[in-house]
Amino acid sequence: MRGDDDLFAIMEEMTGVTTTTTTTKPLIQKSTTTKSKKRNNPNATTTTTTPKVIIFCKESEENVMTKVSTSLANNFNVTNVSFRSTSIPASRLLSTVTSSSNNSIFVVIGSNDSIVNCIENESVSPVLSFSSSEVEEEETEKMALLIAKVCACSSPTVASYVSSYIASKKQSSLIQDAQSHTKSPYYQSQISHVYDAKLQITGDNITFSSSSSSSKNAPVRISGKVRDRFDLGDKLALVTTDRQSGFDRMLALVPFKGQVLNLTSAYWFEMTEHIIPNHIVSVPHGNVSVVKKCTPFPIEFVVR
Repeated sequence: MRGDDDLFAIMEEMTGVTTTTTTTKPLIQKSTTTKSKKRNNPNATTTTTTPKVIIFCKESEENVMTKVSTSLANNFNVTNVSFRSTSIPASRLLSTVTSSSNNSIFVVIGSNDSIVNCIENESVSPVLSFSSSEVEEEETEKMALLIAKVCACSSPTVASYVSSYIASKKQSSLIQDAQSHTKSPYYQSQISHVYDAKLQITGDNITFSSSSSSSKNAPVRISGKVRDRFDLGDKLALVTTDRQSGFDRMLALVPFKGQVLNLTSAYWFEMTEHIIPNHIVSVPHGNVSVVKKCTPFPIEFVVR
């Protein structure tokens, strides 16, 4: 087996050109220091600690503040919470304030201007002040949220918990609003009218008014779980009823359900017809779609 030197010699004999080897430096050199890697890596993360919360309150208010502390831990992952008395001696107060880290948040309950002034003058940390009237059982969640929002300013972790909490509360409010709406007399009277007037589209109460559609010539109804199909010759009439099905059986009648389903489908068929042609010819009624006859592709799939 020949080495690199032998190969170079053969090349010189064949070409008459002397071959030399040179050592070149790489165009890009890797940094050998950890500090440079962190500086050049945009995805590098730094560890941040959750702020410490120091609450000054009276002994009679500690039970309520304990609930605030529990809410901070359970909802926002703020666990470093300590209580201090509002009757704290001035020397101890000054020592507490000055020895606390910059990543601290002070909460003062009641009218204690001396404590607030000491914190404002001796510390760079923020201070929240609540009046004694605000310290009530039903206000603990609001107090915890406000404290957590301040903590979120210096902690991305707490910020994510606060965002999730606000989103969940918003969803609960929407549900509560919908439930309240259904209890209003006007809403209940409208729903009662629909049931009393038998305005639900069941499929059994569909008739054809055309003179050419006598009882003998009326289209044959083929009933599915929710929709009914009528053969109109070169077209089909699809009727989306108010039937509510589940487990392959009809469970109830939901007013206007058929119109919501049919009109929602019609809307998206219209919005996407420039992308792919569809079978819709017309929508003469909220529950009815007249469609082209198509050759079925016998594969069903459900997207949820």
